[in-house]
Parts: sequence; structure tokens; C-alpha cells
Amino acid sequence: MGHEASTIHRLLGFNGHTYSRDALNPIDADILVVDEVSMMDVPLAWRLFQAVDRTRTAVVLVGDHNQLPPVGPGNLLRDLVRSMAIPTTVLTRIIRQAGVLKENSTAILSGEVRPTSASFVGARRPWYVIDKFTDREDVRRMLLLLFQEVLQERLGYDLIREIQVLTPTHKGPLGTVELNIELQRLLQRKLFGVDVPTVEPGHRARPYPGDKVIQTKNDYDLGIMNGAMGAVVDATPDGSLSIDFDGRRVEIKGGSDALGNIQLAYATTIHKVQGSEFPCAVVIAHKSHSFMHHRNLLYTAVTRAKESVILLGDRWGIDNCAAKRQVDRRNTFLSFLLHAVADSVAHALRQGPEDQR
Repeated sequence: MGHEASTIHRLLGFNGHTYSRDALNPIDADILVVDEVSMMDVPLAWRLFQAVDRTRTAVVLVGDHNQLPPVGPGNLLRDLVRSMAIPTTVLTRIIRQAGVLKENSTAILSGEVRPTSASFVGARRPWYVIDKFTDREDVRRMLLLLFQEVLQERLGYDLIREIQVLTPTHKGPLGTVELNIELQRLLQRKLFGVDVPTVEPGHRARPYPGDKVIQTKNDYDLGIMNGAMGAVVDATPDGSLSIDFDGRRVEIKGGSDALGNIQLAYATTIHKVQGSEFPCAVVIAHKSHSFMHHRNLLYTAVTRAKESVILLGDRWGIDNCAAKRQVDRRNTFLSFLLHAVADSVAHALRQGPEDQR
């Protein structure tokens, strides 16, 4: 308790170009706890373990091997869990979710998508499935209707702080770019009485005060890390922004390169928020995204929710997403090395003391 948390890059002293921590200047710690290891690719893992003094520092790796693999190469956590090459404990008690939400999320790992929950006390149910829209435009219209008439009015959610729309991709009518433009226009008018001008095709939406935004790249000068979400406090005509990132005010000058790393965040990709949590997650699962669908993608999306999940799309798209087991097809050299190590250890254990001599 009382120890400061840090990103791996910051811990390793990465300045955007070089690392200050390495085998000659290792991390100063007796115990190193690394969270969300499912997101860590092999190059970053190599950098981290190069900077660990293994004669002094114990390393504890924490994560969910059923979530998405890293964007970069490798599948470190899944390979380690499968090989049992290091002491491994799989936890079965889920803290973020409970009851029906936990059971329905876990059922996806078996390829099952359960229907909308039966009636519950109060307005909110933990699990909604809206799967009647085969046309992408109908899905988008339903999403906007949820924000206009349902999520706040009937379910009591704060539309900016408590709702997160998750989708597999940036492009297309159900991608983050177009959904953010539509949601910004709706919410600025609904919550702040502002009419946002039409965004020209190929142009980015300009943030307005009150908008939810996300940092898309580590910025070591401003001290904002990739994936950090904030709310715009002020936006000036020259493009300057004042953004509140979890109680920390950050000023970004108009025309600076840093502005290119700020995007609207009403809708984000599932990959971008892996490791985050929200009271309510609205998950888009439609057949138009079938090339990206797989079971771990859907599982990662629904486990971002603490209270309610709304699965929105078409029946085929939702079922197909739960059925595909794409992660199992990711081939890694580490998995072969770990299995070789495990086989060697097992062979040594089967030998008697005389054979080992």
C-alpha cells in the first residue's frame, strides 16, 4: 500500500526513443507486480525482463488470458498459463462483475450468448441483447435512440461518464469515427444546447467543451499516456484545448502536434479500452465486422462493464463473434520454447537420482 503505480514504459524510463532501465541499471524493487499482462507484447516483455535483477526482484504477472492478445507480436500470458512453466494460479472469483452479468460474460468463452435477462428489481437489467437489425444504418439509429431516450431517462446513467460504446473498428458506419461524430452532435445538443456543425468527409470532429476524449499515443512531455480518458473543459477558437484527465488539468495549444493525439471517445475500439471498466458498456456486434470477430474480442468487450451490458447488432453477427476462436490460431515461438522447457522438467522429474547423476 502507498506505492505509486506506473506504466511499464515509464517504469523503464522510456523517453520516446531510449530506455534508461536495462540490465546495467535494473529496476529498484523487491517485488514487481505487472498488471494487464494480456496486453503486453514480446518486445516490451523483453525490455521489462532485461531490466529485472532476478537475484533480488520477484515478479508477479497478473491478467486475464481469455482477453484479447496484445496488438503487437506474441501471446505472452496465454502461453505462460497454458505451459504451466512458472507457478500459476487461475482465479475464479470475479470482483468487477457478479451474478447474471458474470455468468453471461463467462458463457461467451463456451460460445454461448444468452438472451436479455429476465425482469429485475429496479429499471436496470445486467444484460440486454438487441439483435434484430441486419442493416448497419438501423443499428446506428437504435444506438442514437438509446442515447436520446433510454440510457439516461429510463436507466439513469450519466451519458458521458458512465456509458461507453465499444466497437471492433474505426472505419465504416459502425466504426468509432462515424459513431463519435453522430454521438457528439446528439449529446452536445441534448446536454449543452450546442449545435455542432457538419463534419466534412475525411475531416476530424473538433472537440467542444463537455466532450469525452481519449489520448491515443503516449505523450511524455504532457505526461498523458495512451488510453487516458478525459473531458474537455475549454476549447478556444484557435484550437487550444483544456482537458481534465481524472482531476489533472492539461493544456494543449492550438496547432501543436499533441492535438493530433486527442480524439472523441464516446465510442472506442474494444482494443483501446482493454484494462478499463465502465458502469455500462454498449457493445456493437454486427455481421459487417465479421472479419474481425472472435470469441475473445466479445468476451473482452462485455467484461468492461460493471453493471450492465447492451449487445447491439444482428443475431448472426453476435453468434458468429462468440463462435470464432481466432486467438487459438496465433502461433508464437515462445509457446514452443515453454513446452520444450516443461517437457525437460517433466523428464527430469521422472528420472531417479541415479539417472540424474
